[in-house]
Amino acid sequence: MRPIRLEMEAFGPYDRKTVIDFDRLGSGLFLVTGETGSGKTMIFDAMTYALFGVTSGGRRGPETLHSDFVDGKPYVVFEFAHDGDEYRVERSPPYMAVGRNGAMTRRNPTSELYRNGQCLCSKNTDVDKAMEDILGMDSDQWNQISMIAQGEFMKLLDAKSADRSEILGRLFGTGAFTSMQNRLMEMYDEKKTELESRRKELEAEAANAEWSTSIPPETAVLEDVVAALRSQDESDRLLQPSLSQKADDAFREYEEAQRRATLAENDSRDFNELERARERLERIKERDEEMRRKSDLAALVTRSAEVLAVRNERDLYARMLEESQGKLDKSNAELTDLTAEIEALRPEEEAVPKNQKTLEELGKEEGRLSDRLEASRIATRTRDELDKERDAIASADASIQSIAADIVAADERLKEISESVASLTESSSGIDACRKDIDIIGPRIAENEAGQEEVSREARLTAEAESLRNRLKAQEWEYRTLEGEKADAYSRIRLSKAGALAANLEEGKPCPVCGSVHHPAPASIPERVPTDEDLRILEERVNQAKAGADATLNEISSKSGMAEGIRSSMVRKVDVPWREMNEHLAKEHSRLLEEKGRRAADLERMTADEESLKALKVELSELASRREMLVKRQKDAEDDKQEAERLASGLEERLKSSLEKSGGEEEDVIKERLETNRGSQEALRAHIADVTGKMSDLSERRAAVTQAISSESDNLQTCQANLKAKAEQTASMLSKIGLNESDLDELKGYDATALQNQVRSHETEKAGAAGEISMLEGRLEGKTVPDMESIRAAADESLAVMRSTQDEKKALENRISRNKTVLENLERGMPDLERLRSEAEDLRMLSDAANGRVQGSSKVPFDQYIQTVYFDSILKMANVRLGEMSDGRYELVRRTEGDKKSQSALDLEVMDNYTGLRRNVRSLSGGESFKTALSLALGLSDMVQYTSGGLRVETLFIDEGFGSLDSDSLEQAIGVLERLSEGDIMVGVISHVDLFKERLGKKICVTKKKNGGSTAEVIID
Repeated sequence: MRPIRLEMEAFGPYDRKTVIDFDRLGSGLFLVTGETGSGKTMIFDAMTYALFGVTSGGRRGPETLHSDFVDGKPYVVFEFAHDGDEYRVERSPPYMAVGRNGAMTRRNPTSELYRNGQCLCSKNTDVDKAMEDILGMDSDQWNQISMIAQGEFMKLLDAKSADRSEILGRLFGTGAFTSMQNRLMEMYDEKKTELESRRKELEAEAANAEWSTSIPPETAVLEDVVAALRSQDESDRLLQPSLSQKADDAFREYEEAQRRATLAENDSRDFNELERARERLERIKERDEEMRRKSDLAALVTRSAEVLAVRNERDLYARMLEESQGKLDKSNAELTDLTAEIEALRPEEEAVPKNQKTLEELGKEEGRLSDRLEASRIATRTRDELDKERDAIASADASIQSIAADIVAADERLKEISESVASLTESSSGIDACRKDIDIIGPRIAENEAGQEEVSREARLTAEAESLRNRLKAQEWEYRTLEGEKADAYSRIRLSKAGALAANLEEGKPCPVCGSVHHPAPASIPERVPTDEDLRILEERVNQAKAGADATLNEISSKSGMAEGIRSSMVRKVDVPWREMNEHLAKEHSRLLEEKGRRAADLERMTADEESLKALKVELSELASRREMLVKRQKDAEDDKQEAERLASGLEERLKSSLEKSGGEEEDVIKERLETNRGSQEALRAHIADVTGKMSDLSERRAAVTQAISSESDNLQTCQANLKAKAEQTASMLSKIGLNESDLDELKGYDATALQNQVRSHETEKAGAAGEISMLEGRLEGKTVPDMESIRAAADESLAVMRSTQDEKKALENRISRNKTVLENLERGMPDLERLRSEAEDLRMLSDAANGRVQGSSKVPFDQYIQTVYFDSILKMANVRLGEMSDGRYELVRRTEGDKKSQSALDLEVMDNYTGLRRNVRSLSGGESFKTALSLALGLSDMVQYTSGGLRVETLFIDEGFGSLDSDSLEQAIGVLERLSEGDIMVGVISHVDLFKERLGKKICVTKKKNGGSTAEVIID
């Protein structure tokens, strides 16, 4: 990376725009000089912030970069060349500014990165990542390789071993080894946990075993438990056949005892049943006489049932005769009463014609009163209607005046709206043209955005191709390295063959290759000669490396071709040089958006005017309709007034006529006389109706009673005849069966069917008992009553023996089955347990070795061991320059006495070649310390370059520290820096030392201004 141009404004002490042209400085050594606090270091801070978003050395935060002398936006623009491309990075740090409301507001940082004039990215994180990818280093490596900041010299020299380890680990990426160490430790812990878990599982499985006698102790190892289980399983299986035979014999004896007990139970039950059947038959026979009497009674009850039915009919006719006589007596009494009531009502019936004549006269008078009342009511209604019409005439006059005023107001509003409509019609006339403009701009914006997307895609493709080029460099380096290893391998094979021939050479005898008889320096066989397998593997690695590089090259070609296609297409389409494409598209996009927004605002205004115009037209139409309606209402009101006047005249005539017909009498008086008349008529009508109704009702009732007496007399005679016939039939039937009526009443309580059923049930029960006795006697013929107590005891004993042997057999089978499962699980698990033990031990050894825990060996972890290798290389590179600056007196060495302690693996000492003794670096003087620290810093820079994939450093900046050197040491340091700047390398030094000012003709002079700000300019002497 070579600086081209640096621009700053409102940045630190640089309040005004300040530009530093590094191209004028060219290569070689140059000086940055100025007063203390003028802003020399800020130049390097600005470059570092532009590249990585942080300051050199990390002493200042981005928030402190805003100038205290101005309120404007701080920014830095840094242009540099790298790998044939020119880059421009623009950054603005965060700062506080006055907001719209007058309060201080924080402005966020911004970043933009351009390559060859094309924007690559514009987000802070994207720019940070892109810079690391482009330069191949991060800010920490930059500060060690190219920007050795103030105070960084002594940091690495004076650091403790642990701090130095952290610095080296961050620079050389040994964190992967640290992660490996931690992962190995985690893997060992995980495997140990898995081993313990598996062991506990197997111990839990072993605890499920069932033992016959002795149980292994809890401390017994699993192998002993397995052996004991195998031994017991063998003895259990030998015992199993005899125990099975014993159980089978006991089962057969149990079955025989059960069979005998079952037969004895059946016989005993039959003997008991026979005894109970005989007893039951005797009890049944004891009821034979009772059943005979019930049979005779049932026959007598059956014969008496017919007599009883006839007697019931006789009794029914007797009751009917009694009821008929009672009804006849009651009807005769009622007939006498009705005749007396009719005679008493006779005078009132004779007065009915006179009352009807009086009623006719009252009706005529009612008609006359009704006519007078109606005339009075018409007069009242006419008077009310006349008042309403007079009110209507007054209301019509008021409406006519109000409508006339509304018509005048409507005419004025119509004139006003007509003027507004004319104005808005002219304003909204361009709305179609505005919409057309917006429709045209939309596709142009989309086309512009598509072009910007193509530019972004070209940037991504170019960045990806650049990243692939970096990968290709590493792959080519790997390929060349493997080719070298391959050539070395074949060389070793050739040397081994030559050594094999040389081993048989004898002095004085000719060599089979060159023919010489003298062999002063015979070839020897190398310590390690590659085998054919080694060569095959190496050949495969070479081929793989070449294939990987070829694939990467093809991918680079593809992406570069795609990017070039995009550039060519866009240049043809837009007709703008590619370097100006992104800026042109952005400006055009802004212009189109602005034009679209302006036309959209016009459209919105015109649309609003159009809506207003529509509303006014609607109002205009409605107002015209309303005026027509008002005119119509005015005419209607005048017509209503004329009609009301005409009706009022007619009502006055009708009122006069009605008053004459009513005789001038008041309506209430007429109504009272009319109500009295109607009351008299109602009372007279009610009296006539009452007399007529009563007389009619009494006559009808007397006729009905007379008819009932005649009918009931006939019914009485019929009942008397039927009663006599049934009484004679009952007496005749009783005489035939030899019973009287009291006997008949007694037999009435018996049920012949129930008695007959009892007799039949008795006979059936007796026959069943006799049959059962016969059956049981046949079954038990020749048998005796069994002794059930002794038979049951024998069966219980055989059952106990059978259960005991079965339990013993089952227990043995269960033990064999359980132990078989346990043994199989243990035998399956033991190899797994052994495997886990072996893997855990391997991981323990690896973890101990990686983390420096192996007993009797170095305690240095693997990551620190790698760091010591890097550190030794750094010291070798540093000692080259330290030897020059100290005339060969001093040499940096790593302390080795404490190598077995990780705390001191990276401790430094200095070898004093004048005394041959090692010294602590803190024993050096100030000037010696600076030279040593500078040598160490330059050595570290060289080593970081070497390990960064061949990264080439074209620029180096060193900040302060030379003031502690004497003149000779200063000359030596300048000589080292001048040699360092040879080969087209730019080296910048910040220093107050006069010798630098005298020796160096290229300078950046920083000057404080009176107002507190600073300026910087390039001076070439």
